[in-house]
Amino acid sequence: MDFTGRQREGSAISTIYIDRRFSGPPDSANGGYACGLLARYTGNPAEVTLHSPPRLDTPLTVTRGDDGQVFLMDGEIPVASGKPWAGEITVPDPPTLEQVMNTPADQDITERIWYHGCFVCGTERAAGDGLRIFANRRLAAGGLADIWVPDSSLADSRGLVPAEMIWAALDCPGAWVCQMDKARVVVLGRMAADISAPVPAGRPYIIMGWHISGQGRKTQSGTALYDASGQVLARSLSTWIELQTVPNLPG
Repeated sequence: MDFTGRQREGSAISTIYIDRRFSGPPDSANGGYACGLLARYTGNPAEVTLHSPPRLDTPLTVTRGDDGQVFLMDGEIPVASGKPWAGEITVPDPPTLEQVMNTPADQDITERIWYHGCFVCGTERAAGDGLRIFANRRLAAGGLADIWVPDSSLADSRGLVPAEMIWAALDCPGAWVCQMDKARVVVLGRMAADISAPVPAGRPYIIMGWHISGQGRKTQSGTALYDASGQVLARSLSTWIELQTVPNLPG
């Protein structure tokens, strides 16, 4: 795909900056959050493919191609491409809030996570700073789950969690699925998401991830966000790529 040509042919829509608060790995954005920002310009549902790590505190240009796709560019470097998505994601029935609370956390899974400063799943992030979603509770029916109560500081003027935050919340549980049984360093390659209902802040939600398929270094996982009654509010399908070398991380 000729991103440079598309950038010249397309029209610039906006410039976005991703604050360092929203990091995944130390020097780049959380993949789901970055995908969710670009999905603002595609409509819902959307599919976003990441082509390079989204840099933090850097002006990134959103452009639209002649075919309607949108692109996130770091100068001449393609960061991501997005488009409307018409696929389907079959989600499992969720556990109840009580079942999740009564399921012990598997700390072996937590210890396999490399990015402890991640905005979404970093154990070093304080409440109100990071989302602190730790999908480390193994479900009897398969998959992983956690309970997420979005902090009120995340809410917009209507008291709702913005779409890019929901994309972020749906991201990391899929990565934790990749590391259920062994330590692997994975990065997000592609993510499709469908937000089907508003998500008010300050309420408890069930977030769940499950394995779909795997081949070589690629793993596909699904995630979903449910309210306390079990209604599906959002769902995603993501492709993860295992790194062949372990990155040097601070600390």
